[in-house]
Amino acid sequence: LITFDCQRFINFYMDSHKNGVVEIADQAVSAVHPGKVSVVGQDITEIPTHLGQQYGKDTKELAISFCRLTHISNLEAFDSLVSLVLDNNEIGSDNNDFPSISTLETLWVNNNNIQYLDRFLASIYDKFPNLKYLSMLKNPCCPNYFVGKGSADYKKYRAEVVKEIPTLKFLDASPVTQEEYSDAEKLRQFVRRPDPEQYHRPGEGFAVPEDKALPHDVLTEVSSDKPSFGRTKYVYYGRQSEGNRFIVDKNL
Repeated sequence: LITFDCQRFINFYMDSHKNGVVEIADQAVSAVHPGKVSVVGQDITEIPTHLGQQYGKDTKELAISFCRLTHISNLEAFDSLVSLVLDNNEIGSDNNDFPSISTLETLWVNNNNIQYLDRFLASIYDKFPNLKYLSMLKNPCCPNYFVGKGSADYKKYRAEVVKEIPTLKFLDASPVTQEEYSDAEKLRQFVRRPDPEQYHRPGEGFAVPEDKALPHDVLTEVSSDKPSFGRTKYVYYGRQSEGNRFIVDKNL
């Protein structure tokens, strides 16, 4: 275990503080057991790059808790992690840069500020292919009794998480059941992530049927600096409005 001596940390704070990010000095770290690093109660908003450069190669368990982390970055050097604990920080849903770590099995992000579940899951999707234990309790996106939500909301939350991370064996405070695996598989069949190649595909056909569009001769002969008009067979009906579909009163 590697822990931080608070008094030594304060002594080196002014010399090692750059651009709002604390770079941990060697004198502020004392090694107890190899393979484990723990940072507790420090005024840091992101993981210091120096920490990874010094200890990343040999670290299996990394815990950074009760700090002020607002996002995740600078984890690239910790490429052999098995456990990552980031409890009691200020980590949000966005701007998290998780590297691919094939060895990671445990990720705890309890008591942070993760509000949007889909955004956070997208940041770890496919990054940890062997992830088995995930805990997100006491986050706004986790609708359990800690945030005043009922069991129905929490069940939907668990199904969504297991759908995105099917390797999980344990979520929050309880193991993933066979029923939850089945529910997640059903969701996966109906809700699929879009293929990134689809984003750049050109549009096909006409937004309006060709027989109802403006005549081609009108479109080609119109000068760009003169007003013009044309006739079309297309007739607008109020019920086709996207806004009107929310109005249930047919008399309006």
